[in-house]
Amino acid sequence: MNVAKNFIGRAGSVPTMATVVTLMAGTLLAGLLTSGAFSRPEPAFAAPAERSTDLVVVQANLQDAMRPADAADTADLDHFANRVIKSVPKAPDVLLLTDILGPGAEHLARRLSRSTGDGYRVAVSPGRTPFLGDGGVRASAILINSGTVSVRGAAGFVRVQGEDQAQLTVAGRGSSQETHLLSGRVGAVGAPVAQAAATEFDTALRKRAGDTEMAVLGADFSSIRCAQAQKFGCALAPFWSYLTQTNAYDEAAFVGDSRVSTRQYTSFLFARGRVAEAAMDVEYDTAVPDLATCKAAYDRGDSRKAGAACGNYYADQPFTWARLKPDTDVRQTVFPARITLDQCEPGTGRVSAVAARSVNTSAKETTTAVRAEAQAPLRVDGTARNLTVPAGEARDLYLPVTAPVTTPPGDYRVTVFFGEQSVQVPVTVPGECHYAPAFATSWHLGNEPEKAVDGNPGTIWHTEWSPPVTLPQSITVHLDGVRKIGSLQYLPRQDGSPNGDILDYTIEVSTDGITFTEVAKGTWAASKAAKTVTFDPVDAELVRLTSSRSGGGAYASAAEITVR
Repeated sequence: MNVAKNFIGRAGSVPTMATVVTLMAGTLLAGLLTSGAFSRPEPAFAAPAERSTDLVVVQANLQDAMRPADAADTADLDHFANRVIKSVPKAPDVLLLTDILGPGAEHLARRLSRSTGDGYRVAVSPGRTPFLGDGGVRASAILINSGTVSVRGAAGFVRVQGEDQAQLTVAGRGSSQETHLLSGRVGAVGAPVAQAAATEFDTALRKRAGDTEMAVLGADFSSIRCAQAQKFGCALAPFWSYLTQTNAYDEAAFVGDSRVSTRQYTSFLFARGRVAEAAMDVEYDTAVPDLATCKAAYDRGDSRKAGAACGNYYADQPFTWARLKPDTDVRQTVFPARITLDQCEPGTGRVSAVAARSVNTSAKETTTAVRAEAQAPLRVDGTARNLTVPAGEARDLYLPVTAPVTTPPGDYRVTVFFGEQSVQVPVTVPGECHYAPAFATSWHLGNEPEKAVDGNPGTIWHTEWSPPVTLPQSITVHLDGVRKIGSLQYLPRQDGSPNGDILDYTIEVSTDGITFTEVAKGTWAASKAAKTVTFDPVDAELVRLTSSRSGGGAYASAAEITVR
């Protein structure tokens, strides 16, 4: 640290040597105290007569541990602190961080303390390198707001899959309610790895929390929520199902922020407790429009050369925050709390969904009758169904909500009934309805329909093969408005495999997304050459290509589809 330079930068005058020595001694002492080199008691705060048991937690993977140049450049940590202060409604009580080293955690604690006026300190953190002598990895940290929470019991690390994960127990000042925290990461990719990690994370938390006390897990699983296609009511990845269903954790962003229901992310904030409110920093998408370029610069430690467009960059995934409360024995909720019908799908119209969730932390199985009603012209399945939840678990019932594309703009409602109790979900219908660039009846994760219209012949759309589907299967391309068309070009996958190359095809068009009219039908040769079909010019906004016979088996695929 250049004390003279820092002093001049703030005061505008050159300090005396005595002043420099005094400042250096004070800085050294402050650093030792912050790092825990000296034992000191928690600062004393006057507790109010009744202290809220709410706990505000932030979770983030800061990707600041594995590259020395990146770890040494703290600009991204400053940006993260700025966005936390801007986005979270109150100063966080706890921050669960992964991919960060000890010096970075200390820097962030000081930055938050200066910006908020609160006393943040590092409760658990790794050292100056993530790599341990026994071959393990330690790159997780927990920061606390000393003014609002205090540490209970021993802080430290627990080994999960070769990595040391930070763990801690805290209580709000003036409160006896304890919350047990774990900040972790999964270093390898794959469903079995994520599932095994989820089991070990939960086991570690239960050793501290038991089955009834509030537990919070912030972790990057290197896997997304869905086992296959990413959508609201998808087939769940085993790790996500294990935590949110079998063990009754709420995933904060998914439950509390309707904007993330179809978003792909791998960093999660799970809570065995009630999520009173939560959000993901989705505004980060517009704050850092060229994420890949910024990430490359910051990974090299070149933040100064990254430019103004990277002035908010902190990681390649946004953080999540949540306000948590202790749970009741049985809780029924509907999430998201509000929906907007601004997305359209061919053949359906406006589409969204809500989920009826029943959490049962009691010692007995519960059964609740669930049904739903929608204000016309909105539609929801009104069939009454029993939601049975074993003791200590949770279950969700997904309820698709649809409406005609032509629904008048305005405010509507969906009502979900749990027995005689009801929950109303406000629904907004805007003037416009947006289609994705492409839709398909099936796709495999990583081979989404958008890959057939991305201009890159090296990427493909491919129907699901695990488990496989049967033909016919179709892909529908959106033209971003009604226009006159007269041809379709189909480029099969260019990687040499015949799987999914469309042979027998049908082409249909639509102007409203509901009614489709056939304009061409035929058979293509089994080759990798581009195939072009022409037909009489017709108005269309959506063009559907269906395969009833394909090469390589009961699949369908496409490298590129071009409509003219």
